Amino acid sequence: MAQRLKINPLWLIAGAVLVVTSAVLAILIIPRMNTDLMLPYAIVGYVLTPFAASAVLILARRQDLQFQGNPKYSRLDGRTRIKQIGLIVAVSFIPAVVHILYIAGYVGSMVS
Repeated sequence: MAQRLKINPLWLIAGAVLVVTSAVLAILIIPRMNTDLMLPYAIVGYVLTPFAASAVLILARRQDLQFQGNPKYSRLDGRTRIKQIGLIVAVSFIPAVVHILYIAGYVGSMVS
């Protein structure tokens, strides 16, 4: 019996790693919110979430679309995996707010 095609589970893991990394950076930033020291961390966190996390969703969806014409593809598994990655992307906006606020504060202090 031939093996069923499924979306690569590494997309889910990659999305989770990106969000956890961004959340750790956000936790490091919060106590030093009014300093200039954390700008590199804020920029990296801002790029990781939601941009890199969204890219993971796009790549997983691309793989889903490529497999849909194949009769060996498990469409139910694909929909479930896309929903899981989509949830990770939605959660990625939480640490992104910390990074956005830090960058906005930094830019605001430079302008004034």
